[in-house]
Amino acid sequence: MGKKWSLSILKTPATNSSLHFNELKKILSGISNKVLSERLHQLEREKIVIKTTTKNDESNDILYSLTPIALEFHKTLQDIEYWIDKWKDYKRKEQENKVI
Repeated sequence: MGKKWSLSILKTPATNSSLHFNELKKILSGISNKVLSERLHQLEREKIVIKTTTKNDESNDILYSLTPIALEFHKTLQDIEYWIDKWKDYKRKEQENKVI
């Protein structure tokens, strides 16, 4: 979880449902294929990400989604982001009041 991009990957599928590798890569602009692949494998081993493969005549369709425990953690991340936004607003208002 502490490696770069892990939290970003964790947040993305929760808000977008199941996603293909290339969809994740597009959303997480700046991440390389190698790093994304490594992080997905790591998060899958840690039971945070679920990899689902469906086979059809032309190819394998691979989707990534969050496990129930990861979805629960996602709620915590949303709460933290909400608090950060409130803190930023507070600091901005504090700075505006100092200028006046």
